[in-house]
Amino acid sequence: MRSFRSRDDTSGKAEAYRLHVIASAFPLHVVNMTITIVCAIVSKLRYPEFMPLFDRLPQLDFREVFAIGGFVLLSTTQHARVAYIQHFELACDAANWLGMLARMSINRHVVALPWELLRPIPALGSAIGSRYEFAKQWKHHVLRLAASSAISVYLQRESESPEFTTETFTQACVSEALMFVSLLALVLGTQWWLETVDRKSFDAAAFETECPSSRSDDGGPTGVVHSGSSATTRRRSARHRGEGEEGVYAE
Repeated sequence: MRSFRSRDDTSGKAEAYRLHVIASAFPLHVVNMTITIVCAIVSKLRYPEFMPLFDRLPQLDFREVFAIGGFVLLSTTQHARVAYIQHFELACDAANWLGMLARMSINRHVVALPWELLRPIPALGSAIGSRYEFAKQWKHHVLRLAASSAISVYLQRESESPEFTTETFTQACVSEALMFVSLLALVLGTQWWLETVDRKSFDAAAFETECPSSRSDDGGPTGVVHSGSSATTRRRSARHRGEGEEGVYAE
């Protein structure tokens, strides 16, 4: 019985921490989604021609896919927030992957833009605006950034721009490897720092909620803990968890 209770306490604390991280990231998540959707729409208006990323998928413009998918996700944050929070990790990963593919589509067809300088911006946005628990997400960042670098090498080899036609395959791989390492350090470092702040605030809130007060609940002298104080502490803990979840789920 004691082992079952211990597992329940551990899973309950893990879920409480998950909701705490989501509550911390959620406002910027909505802002980030709004900005990236606007960028995709502006790009489509500025460059209305079709921009396929891969020759084998000539009818697929990822700017359109991202704008539609992003709008659906953004609408869900307002009208089906409980379901969105339950699948928050999946929503973040979908937004990050579709955003990366949309950017690569623009990169292929609008080579005049300084992409080497612009690439850290969406990478940083994914670490700030589409994040969840670091322990769960860091592998997804590695995979997405590796795929981005591989597609970049492919685009450079297919490009007719003089900047890339004089570059060998080895040179392109080395350049992208350096970019991959830089972006990965930026993304993981930023998210690690943000979650360190979240962890400290979570631990502080848990300490204030779970530790008995220096005064008893009935106004008795300091240091005296009455039999009802533990029950009161549990009620406070439950109330604290309820307030934390309400802060995430409130629509």
